[in-house]
Amino acid sequence: MSNKNYESHSNPSGTYQTGMPEEPTRKSSILIAVLLVLTIFLGGLASMLGILNIRLVHQLQQSNSTLPVDIYTQQLPMQTEATHLESDAPVPVLPESSSACLELLQPPAITESVKDLSPADIYTVNESALVTVQATAEHATTRGLGVVMHADGYILVNAHIVDAASHIYVKTLTGDVYRAALVGADMLTDLAVLYIEADDLTVASFATSYHLQEDDVIAAAEEPLEEPSSGRITNAQYDLQLSRYTVRLMKTDVTSCDGPVFNRYGQVIGLNSSRVAGIFSLHMKQGVGYAVPSLTIKEITDQLMQQGFVAGRPTLGVDTVAISKLYQQFWGLPGGLRIVELNERAIGQGLQDDDILLALGGKRLQSNDDLYRILFSHTIGSTLTAVVFRDGESITLPLTIFDTADS
Repeated sequence: MSNKNYESHSNPSGTYQTGMPEEPTRKSSILIAVLLVLTIFLGGLASMLGILNIRLVHQLQQSNSTLPVDIYTQQLPMQTEATHLESDAPVPVLPESSSACLELLQPPAITESVKDLSPADIYTVNESALVTVQATAEHATTRGLGVVMHADGYILVNAHIVDAASHIYVKTLTGDVYRAALVGADMLTDLAVLYIEADDLTVASFATSYHLQEDDVIAAAEEPLEEPSSGRITNAQYDLQLSRYTVRLMKTDVTSCDGPVFNRYGQVIGLNSSRVAGIFSLHMKQGVGYAVPSLTIKEITDQLMQQGFVAGRPTLGVDTVAISKLYQQFWGLPGGLRIVELNERAIGQGLQDDDILLALGGKRLQSNDDLYRILFSHTIGSTLTAVVFRDGESITLPLTIFDTADS
């Protein structure tokens, strides 16, 4: 057969096809079309977000304030209007003096035939003593689970929930909403005590943590209307050291959260904290939680209820909140901590309202955890150099750490 005849039979077009790309299959065409549509969608989304950002910048620039009020973020913002709490009642006046203290009971003895409770049973026993705590710092709102600890109106909650809050509300199981006053807070242990004027409060049963051991069964509550999560203690005496300050915690297999921890009999034996790990720069792991045991809770809250502070704690006499990334970008502000409240001792050291603390002791400040960690790393009486942003300029101030008792 001639070459000409061979070519005509193998390739009717009279050309060689070696090296020519194959036509895309139907599946390839569909995939290309999907990718094209997805690209167009993402491009449109990016454009829309850009327009929203431009509008936000315009609104910020039209503000009459040279420094916006809402330039910082709190913890987790409220997600729905349904959880927003309000009350027209005035902030309650704290008792001039109080002898209130936390009563710790002994857990049932091993010889006693007391039935272990399921998480559902533990919730049923304690639901009337659990309250929702909502705290607002300007336009940022946080929420946590509190527990009634004394019939006089004292409530235990995590300190970081109410940190620098201007308004605090408490909602009971009955649906009643109360204005709350902050009695005192201790950031090292993440414990705070609130006060509300309410009658017939159901007080939770607190038990001593002295007898707790590894593998003891626990239940951890985080939401007032949800069944507690079950778990076990992995280390009943976990000591953390920060300079000369030592805090004893319980280590559990319940992922770190906030709210009360119960023993198998439904008694409160601790308070979970998602903040303590940050203060002590602990590496968070899945399935690892930290709780403040009831013996420490009693030691701290008794001081808070009786005098409003824990003696021997270092302070600068200021309440601060972290500036959000959004306002850093659009207002040209540096990252730091804005002072929202300060006492006479702080004023005497040269600090002012709306000052932004950028650094302390040569270390940058991006969160309140940073500030607390630096303070607890130095002894009372130490003087540290602070970098402060004020009126568009950075200045340095020597700040002396003093005792909370001298505030």
